[in-house]
Amino acid sequence: MLLFPLLTADTSAKDTVDTLIRRDTFIKSPTVAALRSAVLPGWGQFYNGAYVKGILLGILTFAATSHTAYRYYLMRREGGYSYTLTTDFLGALILNVAVWGYTVADAFVDAYLYGFREYRDTLSEDLDTSRPPPSPKKTADEKGEEDEGSDGQ
Repeated sequence: MLLFPLLTADTSAKDTVDTLIRRDTFIKSPTVAALRSAVLPGWGQFYNGAYVKGILLGILTFAATSHTAYRYYLMRREGGYSYTLTTDFLGALILNVAVWGYTVADAFVDAYLYGFREYRDTLSEDLDTSRPPPSPKKTADEKGEEDEGSDGQ
């Protein structure tokens, strides 16, 4: 009996004011952006509309991959696996994986926060300190007290 009112209660947000904005649907899919960027670095940034960042991250990933391939070529050309060549190759490989991982993570985060740009812009307008604050509206009681105070002088 006690559960019946809880099960039939209207749980819509029309009666409550929610201070947090919850998004169940995304304008840009973070998963799609991350997968695109994983397949071809920079493609996820293009999907999110960040074209310059996509080009720069694509070039950076290409440069890191080329550097890794060059270090691997040098290591294999020597025929032996010397300590210096091996550590140079591993350092280049770690750099390549880090740059690639950054492009994937950046595409995911940009897609996740894509819809919040408009909210941020309206929030910054609300917090604009260059405008003077609006004057508070006086209630009828306050207006009456001011009138009584001016009659006595």
